[in-house]
Amino acid sequence: MGYKNPYTRKNVYGLRTKNYPLTDIAYALENEESDVYKAMKQALPRLTQKEWYAFTRLITLICCDLEKETD
Repeated sequence: MGYKNPYTRKNVYGLRTKNYPLTDIAYALENEESDVYKAMKQALPRLTQKEWYAFTRLITLICCDLEKETD
């Protein structure tokens, strides 16, 4: 789906929901204080902040890489 990347202001094709690019969702998850991290910590008690950050950063980078400029 095409949209304007809010950071680069370039038209891109990328994965998005009705309201948000997946890159924005993935980036928001990187915060270890998020409710998602807390829920994951309950499901996976040995999950460290370092592991959470590595996982969410990888997902963010994959979503960014899938974004292609259309101009």
